[in-house]
This record gives sequence, structure tokens and C-alpha cells, in this order.
Amino acid sequence: MHSDLMNALFESHLLRVLGNRPPHSVSEEGREAPQSCIGFVPSLVASESVCVGVDTWRVRLVMTRVPGEPLDLFLENRRKCCESSAEGGGTGALGWCGLPPLAQQFDEACFFAHELIAQLAPVFERISEIALHRDVNSHNILIDSANVSLNTPPKYGLVDFGLAVDSACWCEDEGASTPITRPSRIGQDGSSTWHYLDVGGDCRYWPLAAWVQFLAGWRELDACQTLCAEYQLRLDLHALGITALQLLADLLPLPPEVLSGVRSAEQLEDALDIAKRTLGGNVWDDAPPELLVLRIVWERYWSRVSPLHGRLIRTFHTNGDWDRLKMDCIESGVHDKIAEDLRLLRAAINEAREACKRSQAQSQADGQAVPSAGSMGKVACSSGLFDALLILVSDGRSTDTMSGPEVWRMVLKVIAPSVLDDSCSPPQQTSSASRMPAHLIATTANLDAGGVHVALGDAEAELAAVAPLAQDGDCNPDQLPPERLSRRLNDLKSKVAWLSQEMAKLGEKSEAGRRPVREPENANETEELP
Repeated sequence: MHSDLMNALFESHLLRVLGNRPPHSVSEEGREAPQSCIGFVPSLVASESVCVGVDTWRVRLVMTRVPGEPLDLFLENRRKCCESSAEGGGTGALGWCGLPPLAQQFDEACFFAHELIAQLAPVFERISEIALHRDVNSHNILIDSANVSLNTPPKYGLVDFGLAVDSACWCEDEGASTPITRPSRIGQDGSSTWHYLDVGGDCRYWPLAAWVQFLAGWRELDACQTLCAEYQLRLDLHALGITALQLLADLLPLPPEVLSGVRSAEQLEDALDIAKRTLGGNVWDDAPPELLVLRIVWERYWSRVSPLHGRLIRTFHTNGDWDRLKMDCIESGVHDKIAEDLRLLRAAINEAREACKRSQAQSQADGQAVPSAGSMGKVACSSGLFDALLILVSDGRSTDTMSGPEVWRMVLKVIAPSVLDDSCSPPQQTSSASRMPAHLIATTANLDAGGVHVALGDAEAELAAVAPLAQDGDCNPDQLPPERLSRRLNDLKSKVAWLSQEMAKLGEKSEAGRRPVREPENANETEELP
């Protein structure tokens, strides 16, 4: 088909452009523009297009290999390692207690998640100038942890540009046909705008807007300005944020009985109660409660979207009934449930961010070099990880209309730079937050064997505009004496209730959430997943 040929040619064009080093340039802020993505994405070596029949083409692409293994495979191997015998460095029959202290696990998780964002944000800044990847997930992100050491973090890469779209064509008005001089992805009807192109990628990493597009079509999405902007501009941002959260959560394992209880709980408050009872007297009792809440909120989100992903994949592979699938999702309120999950997830990220601020303030007041027990770890507090996550992870309510490169630059303002001195990274001072925690050398060896739109110059002010949902007085460490987990969980439960009330006041249920989601008017409004 002509559309398949054009899409293959666009992928070829994109890899060729990203593999080249663009002319040197400097931004208005004086920062060097990203010069190259070589080593982070495949580079095109050669391509060939041959007509082999009527409307039949064979396209061959030869590209360089990005080192590493898929991140989801790395995490799965890590999980198996943690569950293996004590002799092999795992946890044995206890299944959990043989793991390193929680503080070390948290430092490691934050370190790996920080490096993911710090290394790939400059790459996405470069990509977003010309395209949207649209299939960012833990399978298409590679991790090379073979040479991890104190000063050498894991290296990440990005692959599979088969669903990428031209960013200029993607955001055009419906029916637009602006002539372009380069290849561009098109749909079966020849359209190259977001209205008719397929909803692509792994649904576990979709923002709320992608669910509306998939279930109801572009007209419903176009009726809500915030969701429409989210779908056009934030697909890659949100997906990278969800991937970083997945990495953070999977490196903080919970006992199986806690996971099963959390997944079965009807309400978040019930899940917190289950965790509190099950973990009583455990090491989590000395951990900041915000960390446990974030872990539980993530688990509830992931356990909701994973079955949906499985069903979408089965429908695609068996040529199943897409209309039946969409109606089931609509009738079960998938859109509303995912909206609530994402809002609670952002609220939990913000709570963790505020806890970092309190930990830093308390450590300074006590004259401590590192945060005390029960506070957020040093890597989390000094890496800007949670600040970056609040920019990346979207909940369908942002009125931000900045273009892709601008938002990626905002991420780079708040995230501490990576240890990697690569031409894709902005020239900033190396932070101690980027150093590998000492205990990770042995751990890695075992594994190898087995927003609103603002125009402020100050990054902190930008984050304050993008991130809020904290109560007055939350940041005052004098009002928060050390408490055990049970008392802090009760306090956080009341905050969850407060957040629910605030969501109701804000009217989100947005326009798309309040109106019944209808069937598409025609087959072109939503297309099947590729």
C-alpha cells in the first residue's frame, strides 16, 4: 500500500536526520542546542526501496545497533533475581527480607530513574523538533548496565521509530494538506494529521487524551482544549514519565501479599490500610510514608492498565471486535478510572517532592550531611527527579501549549545532569546526585550473572506553576515532627480525601469526562492500533 511505503520512507528519513550532527547553534538562553543523538538512537546506514509488484514495495533499512537490553526485560530479570535463592544473592523462601535495606533500594531506584530522564530528555528535545516517537515504553527503551560503577551510570537508548509522525504535519488543522518537501507518515486515506492517524503505542503509557481519542474519536477530543493539546504535544513526555515511574517502582519491590491486597482494594484508603497492616513492624515503617503511598498509587494504576493492554493486544492479534472492546471500556468507565489514577499519581509525586524539601530542610537544621532515617534519600532530594516527573506525567488538566522542545528544555532545567559527558547533554556542572550508590556495584554484578504555560526564568517558579496540589503549611518542617508509619498514613489518607474534594471542585470530570462518550461517527475517527 502507498501509505505503508510512505511510512517506511519516513522512518528512514527520520533515522538519517537523527543520525547526523546538525549545524552548531546556541539558544537564546546561551545553552548549546543538542548536537547529536548518535549512540542513543539507531543511525541509518543504508536503505533500499524496490517495487516488487502492483502497489507492492520492499523497503530495507540498515541501521546501527544501540547497545543494551529492553528495559522491561532488565526489570523482569531483576525481579527474578530478587526472588531467587539466598545463595544466589536473592531472598530465598522469605521472598523479600533478603533484599538490601530500603534506603539503599530507594537510592538505587532514584539513581536509575534519574539517569533515564537525564540522558533521554536531550535526545527527545532533538527528536521533538521534527517528530513524535509515539511508542515510548519500557520495551523500546534499552538499558546497558554492563559497565556500571561508582561514576559510570547505566546508559539508555531509544529504538523502534515505526510509529513516529512528522510533528509539523501531526499538529495541522483537520483537512489540511500543506505541501512538504520531506517524507511524512500518512494514514490509509492519505491524512497526516492527528485527527485520522491511528492511536499508536502501548496503552499502559498513554495519557488520558489518547484514551479519549481511542474510545470516542477526534471530534470528542477536539471539544476539550486541554485534552486536545495533551494529545498533540505530550505523548512522548507522558510516556517517558510513566516509564521512569515504572523503573522507580519496580526497583522498590513489595511483598506479594501486599501487592495482591493493594490490587484487590476498592479504594485507595483501603489499599493504604492493607499495606499498613501487612507491613507492620517492617522496614517500610522507618521509610517516609510518602514513598509507600507513591508505590501503592503506582501499583493501582499499573494493575488497572495492564489487563487493558493485554486485551488490546489479543484483539489486534486475533482480528477481534474493536467496537465491542471500546463499548466495554466505555460501559466500565475506563476513562474516568484512569483519569482518577493519573491525578492521584501526580498528587503522590508531589507529596514525595514536598517530602524531599522537608528532608533537606531538616537535615540542614540538624547539621546532617545526609537525611536521617525515615526521610527521603539523598539521591531523590538532590537529583530533581520528582520535579521532572511532575512536568512529564500528565493528568489531562494542563493548559500548557508549549511546543515539544520547550517542554523538554524545562525538564532539563530541573533535572540534575547525568554523569555521562555526551554532546546530547547540556553543559552543566556534574551533581553528586548523579553518582552511583556504592552498594550497586555488587548488585549489578549479580544481575549480569543472572502543568500550565508560564514564561519564568526561574525553574523553581516554573515547577510551582506546573506541579501544585499541596496543602498550605505542608512544606514547614517545624510542623512535621518525626512520626511512625501508622500515624503518617492516617494523615496522608486525609490528604487523599482532600484531593478528591479538590478534583470535584475543579470540575474535572472535564467536558470529555462529563459527557457520555459516544460511538465514532465513522471509521476514520478512530483507527485500530497498529
